Amino acid sequence: MKKPINSNSKKTTMTSLNSQEVYSYLSIDQKEMLHLLKIGDSKAIDYLFSEYYEMLCNRVYQIIKDREYAEDIVQDIFMNIWKKREQLEIKISIKAYLMRSAMNRSLNFIRDNKVRFQEIEIDVEDNTTSIQLTLEKNDFERKIQAYIDMLPPKCKTVFILNRFDQMKYKEIAEMLDISVKTVENHIAKALAFLRVKVYGESAIAC
Repeated sequence: MKKPINSNSKKTTMTSLNSQEVYSYLSIDQKEMLHLLKIGDSKAIDYLFSEYYEMLCNRVYQIIKDREYAEDIVQDIFMNIWKKREQLEIKISIKAYLMRSAMNRSLNFIRDNKVRFQEIEIDVEDNTTSIQLTLEKNDFERKIQAYIDMLPPKCKTVFILNRFDQMKYKEIAEMLDISVKTVENHIAKALAFLRVKVYGESAIAC
């Protein structure tokens, strides 16, 4: 049974910015944005919310497969940023920071709700891990997504960031605070697993 993130809290309501306000914040660099947050500029957090909320919800949903809890997780991220704004220190890009927070909280959600995944160990050399997933039909696309959902949480997260967000291994490593080698291993494991699911056991020897 799922545990509520905060059963006593209501969903956060951020103030919508008009187009002129959004445009004014688009021209602000990260240093200035962090400064505005620290001094309590509520429109700064409203801007970040409007800019990244939907993207983060989609990414969290891809991992935990629950839209309502995905929204709760993302809103909690912004609430936490606002509450701790005076101590906020971000060394990477704000987008990367938000994505890292979303991924970490998604994995924590899976852990806390007793979701169990079994690691599938398949040794595949680097030059055999290439797999072309041509999504020409909706039913095949659904099957591929179902196979991706079967991956262990961290492996799934890395794969989504690389294949769907087109992030480089180094960028993923920095975002998730892991080594590039670990990213490579996760991608190789994911591709090997998908190869077997799509093409059968004989694919291991291909």
